[in-house]
Amino acid sequence: MTTFAFLAVIVCLLCGPVSAEVDERGECETHEVLSTLAFAGLASAATWNLDHDNRFARGLSDPPLDKVIDFGNTWGSGWVIGGGSLGVYATGLLGGGERMHTLGADMIRSYALSGTVTIILKRGINRTRPSGGAYSFPSGHTSSAFSLVPALHHHLGWKASGPATALGVITAMGRMQDRHHYLSDVIFGAALGWVAGDLVIRVLRKEPGSGNVMVSPGAVGWTAGF
Repeated sequence: MTTFAFLAVIVCLLCGPVSAEVDERGECETHEVLSTLAFAGLASAATWNLDHDNRFARGLSDPPLDKVIDFGNTWGSGWVIGGGSLGVYATGLLGGGERMHTLGADMIRSYALSGTVTIILKRGINRTRPSGGAYSFPSGHTSSAFSLVPALHHHLGWKASGPATALGVITAMGRMQDRHHYLSDVIFGAALGWVAGDLVIRVLRKEPGSGNVMVSPGAVGWTAGF
């Protein structure tokens, strides 16, 4: 339980209140983006000594939270986040209304931007996973899960972004529980996802039907216009 509370507090501090405001020029304050990522980097560095502490990861497997936490490995996947975003967009396009159409488009852009930056960092840093695999930093599942939070908050408020944040925390814990990522990986992944989503809402939003994004479950693959 201590592990859950510790991670939840860190992620909440990283995310902070999600701003639904867009300034008159549609410009994002660069210092906010940089300070968020800088803080995430410092938080990741501060937890570096816990990364190789197996007791921390084993603590996530203790019942009764182990089964709930394991769901995060499914929730943060590209098939769920990317596919779900496409589903919302398609539903709005096929008669669900302009609000759902725009929400889906923002979710897709957020996921695409977050995924693109995550892949670039993974390839460039190529940190070894706790399990021995490659591309540990940052956590792609965690960045994907948190990328949706700003869009959901902008369109639906805390009734949607609150549960999405909780699912993001569960995703981060699930990735550590299964030894796919270290704590520092998921902390930076959470901040990266939130920043990507916030940039989409405050800077990159377009009217439905315009622009192009790169979308694929789990990787950058095919393009589609929204």
